[in-house]
Amino acid sequence: MCGNVSGLEPCSKLGEYFHSQNTKDILVVVLPITVGILLLSVFIYGFLYHLCRTASTQESKALDKSHIENLFTIWSFDGKMVYENIVEATEGFDSKYLIGIGSQGSVYKVELPSQVVAVKKFHSLQ
Repeated sequence: MCGNVSGLEPCSKLGEYFHSQNTKDILVVVLPITVGILLLSVFIYGFLYHLCRTASTQESKALDKSHIENLFTIWSFDGKMVYENIVEATEGFDSKYLIGIGSQGSVYKVELPSQVVAVKKFHSLQ
């Protein structure tokens, strides 16, 4: 009971007491749950981001390694034989294979059996 009678508490103070108790109880329950869910979400996001990043890095390393191995397979051949293959593929450095001319030489597109490469033939210094 409440009221403006002597011996009774005013009604407004009693209402505030119950209201503040409910708010405190709700905060005690809801706040830790909300913070816990938020922290768990951030942890899961970070874990998944790390997994995706690691998988992507490993895949790109594997591709880079195979590309580098492919790039240097030409070094296992005899230089004279490679030169002969280049001359044959460009038909004696025919101008139809020419893709650029610079101050130091001409660049030709060469289609070898294993790959397509650009070869620079330096101008002679005479």
